[in-house]
Amino acid sequence: MKTAVISVTSDVPDGALLGPPADLVRRGEVVGFPTETVYGLAARADRPEALERLRQLKGRSAEHQFTLHLADVQALDREPVTLSPVARRLVRRCWPGPLTLVLPREGGGTVGCRVPVHEVARAFLRLVEAPVVGTSANPTGEPPAVDAEGVLRYFAGLIPALIDSGRARFAQASTVVRVEGCRWELLRLGALSEEKVRRAASVVILIVCTGNSCRSPMATHILKQLIADERHIRVDEVEKAGYIITSAGTAGGFGGATEEAMQVVREMGGDISGHLATALEREMVEHADHIVAMTDSHRRRITELVPEADRRTIVLDIADPIGGDVTVYRQCANQIRSRLKPHLKSLLA
Repeated sequence: MKTAVISVTSDVPDGALLGPPADLVRRGEVVGFPTETVYGLAARADRPEALERLRQLKGRSAEHQFTLHLADVQALDREPVTLSPVARRLVRRCWPGPLTLVLPREGGGTVGCRVPVHEVARAFLRLVEAPVVGTSANPTGEPPAVDAEGVLRYFAGLIPALIDSGRARFAQASTVVRVEGCRWELLRLGALSEEKVRRAASVVILIVCTGNSCRSPMATHILKQLIADERHIRVDEVEKAGYIITSAGTAGGFGGATEEAMQVVREMGGDISGHLATALEREMVEHADHIVAMTDSHRRRITELVPEADRRTIVLDIADPIGGDVTVYRQCANQIRSRLKPHLKSLLA
């Protein structure tokens, strides 16, 4: 057998070039293909003979599972997997990308899933029109191939076709994370760092006021205290526990916290002296799992930026203390605390 090499390097992949290798996979053959991490071998997930051929090429036993490769995030809806809130956050923030998620399968067991960001890979997977599993293009125990030449060194004459799209961008395998309920476990460190996975898996809460100089900075510290008490941890452990709290202002972006806000937070045992006011932007709203608005006017601005964010937004109805003395600020902080408490459990989900 001679391995046909199909060169596809355009950012807009040519379907005519990718059609023949996609058809080979559809008929049960194994084909080499590029991703942004390393090159892979693709086979139909629903053809036992294709999976057996893939195992032979890799030198792996029948017990070993291969990763399901999807053309887009929406394709995951067609798979019998269970998505916890943590898994949904990782999907939303990391896919397409160099992250493999090991997810619980409905009925028992697990399955690895991935949506590569590589446009040629995604176009190829889309053209197969059948479920595809992939594995790195290397015999077990050997380094993964990061370009077409590497694939041919291992598998020339053993596979009918190879899609050549140049050297893999990351030239290292994807990061693999297993998700079970509200917990995740790093199984293999790869192109995505553990810190990026941790932040992507975290609950992000955005607190919005006007100037981002008094109410929202105070609310940020208060919410951290409430979470720490609920989770029986220290305030400085809240982010490590999976909760990232940010703040912004609809007219923010100048200076820091007011002196009165800093004093009130100091009285609570915190320090917001390093706070810098930030203007509310669309990306912040899109990224947040939950949004806390001080008033209805803030919610209106949030939904102007991202209409669907309304369902993720709660309003505390807290008046602006700006211009008041420290007593007014203390009253404001107490209001924030009392009105956040009833929402705490929903904010932690």
